[in-house]
Amino acid sequence: FVTNNFSHNYNTRQKIDLHKSHVKNMYGEKMIKNRGSKFWNEFPLKLRNVDSIKTFTKGAKDFLIKMY
Repeated sequence: FVTNNFSHNYNTRQKIDLHKSHVKNMYGEKMIKNRGSKFWNEFPLKLRNVDSIKTFTKGAKDFLIKMY
């Protein structure tokens, strides 16, 4: 997984998001590299920067419950 700031040299609002690769078929859409990047980028920035796994897990559960 690579962040957007490593994929190009200019400053963007999504520079800290994971870079999503371009895919041509449904197999590529289902790959963990594509789905994982999309899923991670949906988390709030505050949750992505947590240092503790326990805090991240609780925050991720709360976020996913609120999302559905």
